[in-house]
Amino acid sequence: MKVSALEIALNNEMREREYYLRCAERTLNKLGKSMFLELAKEEEAHYKALKLLWEKGWKEKGLPKEIDLIVGKSNVRNVLMSFLRNMDLTQKTEEDDKEAIKRAMEFEEKGVLFYLQLSKEATTEEERAFFDLLSSMEREHLNSLKETLEYFEDPSSYFRMKEKPSLDGA
Repeated sequence: MKVSALEIALNNEMREREYYLRCAERTLNKLGKSMFLELAKEEEAHYKALKLLWEKGWKEKGLPKEIDLIVGKSNVRNVLMSFLRNMDLTQKTEEDDKEAIKRAMEFEEKGVLFYLQLSKEATTEEERAFFDLLSSMEREHLNSLKETLEYFEDPSSYFRMKEKPSLDGA
């Protein structure tokens, strides 16, 4: 992998983390705050894993074992599901929250494509697997953000869709 690609990835992860922290600080919506804080935490984990690669001289020594400890499974979807189980229907969603989610979706979509490209350029199976993992985590972030936006835009329709009502003929 080219050093410039790793530098770009480091900068992107930190910029996204900072954006999510600003959004969490600004929003009054509990779901938005929880979602943004979790995204910031996960982007920091991505940053730490990429920084470790940088510091350990990945090309010379291979993928560091510590990577597995830093980058775990994404918890963003659990934040959404937990909120929905304990929802507060009085929560208002500001237009700024929706715009913040849309911008976050753009970040995540670019991240998915960027890490997929790095995966294609990988020279080892370990490298490929690492970037595939980062890409899948960014995709999970994107999907959770899409669901959050659906909820923010129309909570009652969101719940009707999720409940999947059916007629049982009885």
